[in-house]
Amino acid sequence: MKKLSLLYAIMAVMLLSAFTVSATITTVNTFASTNPTFGSDSQVASNPKHDTVAERDQFATTSIQFSNSGAAVDAVMTVQPVTPFSITDLRIENQTALSFAAGQTTVSFRSRIPEKLDAVDAEGEAMAFKVATLIFTDPANANVEVGRFDVYMQRENNLEMNNFDANIDGGRKKSLSDDDTLENLKPGDRIELEAEARNNYDNDANVDIESVSLEIECTNENNLDFDDTNVEIGDISPEDEQTDTLSIDIESDAEDKDSDCLTKIIGRDQNGARHGEGINFLLEITRESHDIQITAATINPTSLSCTDREMQLTVEMLNLGRSNEDRVALEVTSKAISFQERVSNIELDEDDSAEEIFVIPVNAETLKSGPFAIQVQTFYDNTRSSDTETVQVDNLCGTQTTGNGNGPAPGPVVQGALELDTESIQMNLGSSASIAVKVNNLENTPVEYTVTLADTAEFAEGTATKTVFLNPGQQSTVLLNLRAKEDIDTGKYSGIIVLKDNAGKTLETKTFTVDVTERQGSSFSFGNLFGGADSRIFWIIGDIILIIVAIFFIRLIFTGGKRKQQPTNKKLADYEAEMSKKKTSRRRK
Repeated sequence: MKKLSLLYAIMAVMLLSAFTVSATITTVNTFASTNPTFGSDSQVASNPKHDTVAERDQFATTSIQFSNSGAAVDAVMTVQPVTPFSITDLRIENQTALSFAAGQTTVSFRSRIPEKLDAVDAEGEAMAFKVATLIFTDPANANVEVGRFDVYMQRENNLEMNNFDANIDGGRKKSLSDDDTLENLKPGDRIELEAEARNNYDNDANVDIESVSLEIECTNENNLDFDDTNVEIGDISPEDEQTDTLSIDIESDAEDKDSDCLTKIIGRDQNGARHGEGINFLLEITRESHDIQITAATINPTSLSCTDREMQLTVEMLNLGRSNEDRVALEVTSKAISFQERVSNIELDEDDSAEEIFVIPVNAETLKSGPFAIQVQTFYDNTRSSDTETVQVDNLCGTQTTGNGNGPAPGPVVQGALELDTESIQMNLGSSASIAVKVNNLENTPVEYTVTLADTAEFAEGTATKTVFLNPGQQSTVLLNLRAKEDIDTGKYSGIIVLKDNAGKTLETKTFTVDVTERQGSSFSFGNLFGGADSRIFWIIGDIILIIVAIFFIRLIFTGGKRKQQPTNKKLADYEAEMSKKKTSRRRK
């Protein structure tokens, strides 16, 4: 009987357990990397290194709604931290009771934001990170788990890409932001990506961001050649910036495809948290139908002495177009030395290259001393312009000799003192343009510089000259104006910008290209005829026209009046004749 009683008791307990309804507690909201439980992208994290004691521990609070699908329960909470965090790092506490009635219940929580918490992921994307799991158990029911959820935290990012610029072949420049596009890139182009990384911690925080790196990754990498995909910037102090550069060469045989790129700066602060920023952009590589590029133009010698009688120019060109060409032309011209030579009907298939050598006669003794330019142009279909380059030669014959009298004075000695915003400009026949020239004083003393245009007589009127006084380290931008001649052929021309010091010594020179085109629209314009200082002519001619018109109308009025009176006079004469006849008739009677 005792055995039966024991069996009945066990069965009763089992039946009771089977009919006991346990609580099931779930959160109404789901917490994830895009929906943090605690904090936000502006949340300040704890910082034990901070000068201010109150800043060393930072807390955040939140209210969470729970849904209980079972019986009411007074739960107990357990925190399971995720590596590298500890319970002490997080200090997650419930601020209100964990009493879950059937239905929905709101509970308030408080947590410390740990200094180790990352601000961004490995791609530089700001997000929340999982730091722990909260587990709820029912102490009245053998500590059975009745619910759990993951805890995510987010904090502010303190390493940003303050500036991000792209320089294409040293000419075009564009400031890049997320999802921007670099357009009209060609095979052979070189892109310099300059990024400025800034540590946004304030000085009181005493936190360096260490081992900061500048990195890039792109799709369609077969089109691209990187000098390096990862550059170490180093450590950055609070409120400080560091700048570094990544370089990309677009392969000469690059396909007509776009590349998606991500450039990022990544580093860890002295508390172990990762910071950084990533910028996505598109490289739009376009191959034209016809594109004969000059890949190299080398002149020997680059400086002429009085005994030189010839120069050798070697030109290398590459067909970057999508078409096989059988009528490529290459032309070399220089007005300064009265030289012009053309090679035509060159066959050049897609991605093929060719080299041509020109022997150029010259007599340095009869030339004007100083720099002059030689222009190289390619054409497809023998006449359609494709690419232009300029080669600069400095004639030293006749220049001032050095103190020992052994030869001519050396050429340009300062590099970087002269900068151009662009090395190519476009002008219409007879129109004017300005070239922006930046002058940098790289010396240790003040200098009065002279900036002038040279070798432009072939296509432009006048010679622009500007002077500027600069202290050491100072820079200034001057505008040199030139006007294209009316009676020249359209096409590409080249000139030189010369920088001299106050002693007349040439410091540096830069060549530039001018593409002269036909005037746009109608050639007739009252503004062109009568504008500017000659506007008085317009009003004089206008007055004359008005006087002529007035005289015309006056004559018309008077002439018209006489013509209107003629019929009246004729009728009067007829009437008088009729009356005379009647009088004569009466007399006869």
